[in-house]
Amino acid sequence: ELDAGWQAAHAEPGQDWSSDDRQAVLDAIRTFSYVPPWEATYRPGAGVLSGAVVQGTAGGGPVAGLPVTLTVFVNFQPAEAFTTTTDADGGFRFADLATDAGVAYVATTSYASVRHNSAIYQFDPLTPTGVITLPVYETTDSNSALHIESATWLVDLEPGGLRVAVVLALSNQSDRTFVGQPVEGVDGLATLEVLVPEGATEIEFEDGVLNGRY
Repeated sequence: ELDAGWQAAHAEPGQDWSSDDRQAVLDAIRTFSYVPPWEATYRPGAGVLSGAVVQGTAGGGPVAGLPVTLTVFVNFQPAEAFTTTTDADGGFRFADLATDAGVAYVATTSYASVRHNSAIYQFDPLTPTGVITLPVYETTDSNSALHIESATWLVDLEPGGLRVAVVLALSNQSDRTFVGQPVEGVDGLATLEVLVPEGATEIEFEDGVLNGRY
């Protein structure tokens, strides 16, 4: 493709070269687009991202003096992280950020021993400033406000058995973060309990394994 573009744009230079010579030149030119492994893939720019940590629980505690980390993702891979502290009103600001396409930002903080994330933010190439909101919540050990909004069952026949998958969509309808409850045989607090049919085997989860997160 590069060679075809070369011939279409500049047919005369290199027209009497061998295919190996042309390949060598194109390989050399392509190195200008490479990022050496010893250099960061992230380059600072003129972007400024302002935001505020907002207390989402009625009557909740103050949000001043909280550490906020801004993680930079380049092509979906974490590339850099910056940290600051909220002011008296929960505000924070990050400057000198890249505004390139393919660069995304997520702000995080820890409140009441729970990590809270902002939505993903990407700059508009024509607007180097942006605003994000980072909500935090007080905690509760009551699961009364948790609801299953939908449950989709997928059942496939297999030789000698059935393969069953369940997709659950859950919501928390309160203004507090549910931190879990003690369950016999489980270290720490459990936030979700799913019953499986007796005799079920090969139990697995999309984002974890048994004896790990689950």
